[in-house]
Amino acid sequence: MSRQGQLLNIDSFIDYLILNIYAGTRDWPHNNWRAARERVDGAKWRFYAWDAEWSFFNQGGSVRHNTLTSELAVNQDIARFYQSLSNNTEFRTRFADRVYQHFFNNGALTDANILSRFQELRGDMSGYAQYQQFHCQVMDTSTAPECAFTSGSGRPFS
Repeated sequence: MSRQGQLLNIDSFIDYLILNIYAGTRDWPHNNWRAARERVDGAKWRFYAWDAEWSFFNQGGSVRHNTLTSELAVNQDIARFYQSLSNNTEFRTRFADRVYQHFFNNGALTDANILSRFQELRGDMSGYAQYQQFHCQVMDTSTAPECAFTSGSGRPFS
């Protein structure tokens, strides 16, 4: 894994995979991915979550869906990177270590931290959601297309 580690930030790539697996991103990895690196000697590639509106079963799916045996088992760029790296014992160990770090002992993806972050973001967005609701009550959706997307109650998501 030394050659890949010279070009790719391995831990960042693992975190990127974990996030997309956790979120159940359905139009990935064949689509909607971005990678970048600084343009300096020794800089490593990092992958970034991108355009993930099909995550968290927004477009169907089930919590029983297995991303490892479906999306990451195909012949697409990200899946091929994962497949190649997963043949390496060191990568598999690092992957397991990153899962443990994020899902246990107050990690970023523990239920408590996910709920806390959700509530924080909901609070941050509450003013906007109230504005959007008022705005869309007085606007015609033909002139304000952002108002066409509602929660099913006729009101914008809030």
